[in-house]
Amino acid sequence: MKHIKILFPLSIFIIILCLLVSPERYSVVALNGALVWATILLPTLFPFMFFSRLFSSFDFIESISRKIDKLTKKIFNIPGDGVYIYLLSILCGYPIGAKLTHDLFFDGRINSGEANRIMALASNCGPMFIIGSVAIGMLHSKLAGLIIYFCQIKYCHFNTIIIGILYIRRNLYV
Repeated sequence: MKHIKILFPLSIFIIILCLLVSPERYSVVALNGALVWATILLPTLFPFMFFSRLFSSFDFIESISRKIDKLTKKIFNIPGDGVYIYLLSILCGYPIGAKLTHDLFFDGRINSGEANRIMALASNCGPMFIIGSVAIGMLHSKLAGLIIYFCQIKYCHFNTIIIGILYIRRNLYV
């Protein structure tokens, strides 16, 4: 712990020195990063963030969550809301699962243990990020995005469900 208290500020100091020594080099890199964010990431992710939050504000979610609550408690040891978060994280990706879990936690609908278990399930990369941002925006190939996304579905989601059943059910993540 002592090393971290020294290494972290030292690392920041070295980064600042690099910026001062060669500002033209790093300002171009920073500008390129901002352009990628503004022209590729934001346009592909924002609609999903917006519509998932809009969808969350309806009572439809609560009625479905109540119907599957007993099943999800039995299999994953999470409330029905957790499956909704998992499904939206599959469709929308990483930030949505975390954001919705945060919202449910601070609304008092789930406790911290349930939030931890839900986040273990809801850590998925969304299709718009893989296909839209990475494949089309960066690799310039929709086919590459489809291949990457289907590989993720096959392995990541299968593993997520197995983890949910084997580990989360037994309260190993709390």
